Amino acid sequence: WWEEDAPVNATGPAVVGTGDDSSTVVVRKKIKVYRRKKRMTEKEIEEARNYTTSYLESRGMDFMPSNTNFVIFPIAMDGDKFLEKIYEKKVVVRAFKFWDQDWCRVSMGTMKEMKYFTDAIDEILV
Repeated sequence: WWEEDAPVNATGPAVVGTGDDSSTVVVRKKIKVYRRKKRMTEKEIEEARNYTTSYLESRGMDFMPSNTNFVIFPIAMDGDKFLEKIYEKKVVVRAFKFWDQDWCRVSMGTMKEMKYFTDAIDEILV
């Protein structure tokens, strides 16, 4: 399912921003990059999104309604600190700040990946 070290873009090292120009996290360590060899179907994306939003609801966490391949939800900690902790778990997401709130944006992956993500969130936020 995955191809190791596939190029993400031509710009070089991974740069992850939190949406605030004063707080951009640059990933300096070499990271293995994976690209899915098979595209997820709409049904698989919907299943992953439903699993993720059900998980968030079960933990009393809000989220933005979505029919896309990602979910955005507020996080109860500083975005940079959240990124540090979730990167330690080998999970890559986006964090940014708007409406005076820190938020996480997670793209939908396979069910196995989303369960790994929710386990990481359990350790970090809940």
